[in-house]
Amino acid sequence: MISIISATNRRDAKTLTVAKTYKSILDEMGTPSALFSMEAFNGMLIQETMYDGEQQDPRIKKFQEEAIISADRLIIVLPEYNGGVPGIFKFVVDAMSVKDYKQTFSKRKVCLTGVSSGRAGNLRGLDYLGSCLQYLGMNVFGGKLPISGINTLLTEEGALNENTQNAIQKQIDSFLAY
Repeated sequence: MISIISATNRRDAKTLTVAKTYKSILDEMGTPSALFSMEAFNGMLIQETMYDGEQQDPRIKKFQEEAIISADRLIIVLPEYNGGVPGIFKFVVDAMSVKDYKQTFSKRKVCLTGVSSGRAGNLRGLDYLGSCLQYLGMNVFGGKLPISGINTLLTEEGALNENTQNAIQKQIDSFLAY
């Protein structure tokens, strides 16, 4: 199973639109996948118990088990936040990594896609997150896809245009062969 993660908790984010496109393409291909959004963590407070498996918010453990451990592969759709990654995503990864991170992260294949309204498609964030995930033992696919100018790539209906969908399809094909 492939987990697709929309790595922001911002409501109505374009990141979720991109993540849903991955889900739709994988469904059309008959490839089992599940979509997860960081919106599930809205209202979570930062506190020291986040590092304690017995006391942490149960949403962290549920996400760890359902989105990470049960997946063979991950696709992370990462919006650009101040030239980096959304804090909520890093927060959840940090909370999970204090557990048995080898069971959680090691040897899983991960594909990264950046989303930005600017010109770089979150290249800095993709490089940063790729390094963090490699440190945790994940196999980061080299075919990162930076999606730039997201606001100009949407149809009137709010879907991604055909060229962007084709780029995602090519990335998925290469990732599945990886």
